[in-house]
Amino acid sequence: CKPSCQSGRTASVTALTCENGVLSPATFQCNKNCPAPTGRTDLQNPACSDGDTIEHGKKCMVVCSGGKVAVPPTLECNDGTLESLSGLVCQAPSGAQCSQPSGIVNVATQACRENPIA
Repeated sequence: CKPSCQSGRTASVTALTCENGVLSPATFQCNKNCPAPTGRTDLQNPACSDGDTIEHGKKCMVVCSGGKVAVPPTLECNDGTLESLSGLVCQAPSGAQCSQPSGIVNVATQACRENPIA
């Protein structure tokens, strides 16, 4: 038997089997799926590479905007909640170079001698 849950939920098992009148497993849960993060300008839309919805127990591969990388790179869906979402940041990739600072009073032609700044 293939378990069936209401829309927006995922079964905790993929199949139930019956052998000699004994159902295995005897029961299952219907866990909430997670919506991809929204409302953040530092994230693409959708913010997860697999789309707008992440099934319970699956991971969202976070997609930042502007070529930045997500830390952590994945968020796991646990019964309707994306774990580690509150700590998610999008930052420049490792080894990225910085631009010259601007708006400094009485600076030389360039604020730093190196261009670009490593």
